[in-house]
Amino acid sequence: MAEAGEISGAPVVELMQEATEGQEEQQPPPQEDSGKELDASESKTHPLENAWTLWFDKPDPKSRGSAWGSTMRRVYTFSTVEDFWRLYNNVMQPSLLSAGANFHLFKSGIEPKWEDPQCASGGKWTASIPRGSKTILDTFWLHTLLAMIGEQFEEGDEICGAVVSVRARQDKIALWTRTASNEAAQIGIGKQWKDVLEYQEQMGYMFHNLLTDIRQYLEHGLFETHSSDASVRVRL
Repeated sequence: MAEAGEISGAPVVELMQEATEGQEEQQPPPQEDSGKELDASESKTHPLENAWTLWFDKPDPKSRGSAWGSTMRRVYTFSTVEDFWRLYNNVMQPSLLSAGANFHLFKSGIEPKWEDPQCASGGKWTASIPRGSKTILDTFWLHTLLAMIGEQFEEGDEICGAVVSVRARQDKIALWTRTASNEAAQIGIGKQWKDVLEYQEQMGYMFHNLLTDIRQYLEHGLFETHSSDASVRVRL
């Protein structure tokens, strides 16, 4: 598994040399006349409040007997602004993924599974992306990542992570939270997320402990079709 600051060899990750080219030229030249060393603060990184891990999975539809999450792989863990952009500039955009693939960005120590202790009592907000709107998909995903790692949510401790799911029928992004029973916090997060995305459509909040029975529907992108299900508890 990849440690912080390392990129795994997963096929989904496409290293691009231009992400690091020119860094030497960007450094300020030494001040020969002053006789002073450069301020050490100029080379410091900018730490994030939390470390975050990117995961990737693409379940094989032919392997119905395999355990859910068995194809999930940890790709990269970062804890600074600089390492986030290193990741973002070296990984495929969601719009380039094939149907059935998922990216998950979660706080370090939380696995993107409903069964994880940090997620088991929570739920998720889901934003459905209009069909054919791949540019919107990439933009929504980036804005969601920046809102999470930048701690823009007032109830930041409630945020577990986010998932972007590429599907043939309809792409979607889900924001996972920790405590579904805290309705005020979830509504606040949902409203803030809509504002971040400037999302005009309706969002639904679903409890994780009620999703197992309809997992097959979610995997085929039928969220809106089944929006009358009792597990859709809150709508914005």
